[in-house]
Amino acid sequence: MHENEPRRASALLGLFAFLAALFLLTGGGHVYSGDGHTIYQTTRAMVERGELAIDPGDYVYGARGPEGKFYGKFGIGQSVAAIPFYLAAKGAAAAMKSLGSEALARKSESDLCLPVTYTLNQFVTAAAVAVFCAILLALGFSLRGALLSGLALGLSTTLWPYAKYFLSEPLLMLCLLLAFLAALRHCRGGGALSAAAAGLFLGCACLVKISGIVALPVFLIYLAQRAGKGRRARAAVLFCLPVAAALGVFLYLNYIRFGGPFETGYAREGGLFSTAILEGVRGQLLSPGKSVFLFSPLLAAAVLLLFTAARRFFPETLFCALLFLAFLFFHGAYHAWQGGYCWGPRYLVAVVPFAFFPVALGIERAAAARGFISGVLRALLLPLFFLGLAVQLLGVLANYHDYDSIFLKEVEPGFTGSSWDLMSWSFERSHLAANAYLLRDGSFDLWFVHFWREGIPPAILLATVLLLVLALLLGARAVRSGLAGAPPVAATAKASDV
Repeated sequence: MHENEPRRASALLGLFAFLAALFLLTGGGHVYSGDGHTIYQTTRAMVERGELAIDPGDYVYGARGPEGKFYGKFGIGQSVAAIPFYLAAKGAAAAMKSLGSEALARKSESDLCLPVTYTLNQFVTAAAVAVFCAILLALGFSLRGALLSGLALGLSTTLWPYAKYFLSEPLLMLCLLLAFLAALRHCRGGGALSAAAAGLFLGCACLVKISGIVALPVFLIYLAQRAGKGRRARAAVLFCLPVAAALGVFLYLNYIRFGGPFETGYAREGGLFSTAILEGVRGQLLSPGKSVFLFSPLLAAAVLLLFTAARRFFPETLFCALLFLAFLFFHGAYHAWQGGYCWGPRYLVAVVPFAFFPVALGIERAAAARGFISGVLRALLLPLFFLGLAVQLLGVLANYHDYDSIFLKEVEPGFTGSSWDLMSWSFERSHLAANAYLLRDGSFDLWFVHFWREGIPPAILLATVLLLVLALLLGARAVRSGLAGAPPVAATAKASDV
């Protein structure tokens, strides 16, 4: 017997509040990469000037269009999603300017707006975890199992560090999860609206990052398996129409920015897919400095639990496996298969929740009842969880972008090779080792530390921290209430019979 809907909703909202508050507390409040800053400057251009063109000299990546204007080369989705955050930041910036602080007076409006706008991914990542839990509940998991899985996903995988960065992977992940939840509901008796909603969310994913299009055949395979006879063709059409509309928007934006529908701003660089695909796949899976298992250790358990998950949830497990493989092989051929200068294998972040699905099944069984199998699962999962938690703390407490300027300069003086290759193929020179070194040196990457050093009034910082701690405690209380119910011996035959 499932918990009632209000209790589920309250627990999921609490999980969202807990994770969002935690992610906000551990944010950095500054620029991490040219990719993210390009997306931010595009948001700013849309709000301030009503156009997409940006300043080419402000740590941005893009290309010039036919009329000579410079445009960011990234998807428009995240820039649009950030508009409400930028508008809120403008109001907050005006209020902060009136406080009379010299440190605040020295900052430009753009500098004041940036930290608030950058919080988008903290909310997006927390929402993605809540949607993942909703998917588990729709599949028959207990509320306890879903919440524990959500906590493990949010705290022990690369989702936590990537909530700090203003990159497009978290929003792409959220769109993919929403699309899958809608497709799942359609296949379980939902109407035409759910199939169209699945297509709409996948279309949004493509506008966030065009690589999301590799998920299209995976969704169609799932709908063909699960939609039922007589509904498959209709479901496919309803699903594909919003995706086609989104692709039309994508092509039109390419045309107005770069002069042609298939001109993305990337092709001018040349050699985009120049890596031997097996080398890129090996790097993302097994390299000593960028392996997905190194940065999200719980995913190692997913390999062990894959066949158990397939036996109980074959269509869903196949979907998750195919989606992970689609991203793995597509980006394996990319010239920067690791995602460039980043924490872990960046391009796999969007599909980490899908790779995590078999782990969630193991958590459900481990939490459901006592017994030999449950004990074995706990002995397997708990050490991996705490190892993953330690890895994520390295990611959130130190700035990976200090790799060249501090770490490499001090441990490899005179190094003239490619730092990308060095950090990818040497554990001793990986970002994990670098961030551990930075933390020993006292280089903490937390927004309130940075702002305190810049002279921002301590009262403002303290009040903000206390509000976030209060939100975290209230969220934790709601999650604890959701976990407090007596765990069922077998939540469902499918979810617990491992």
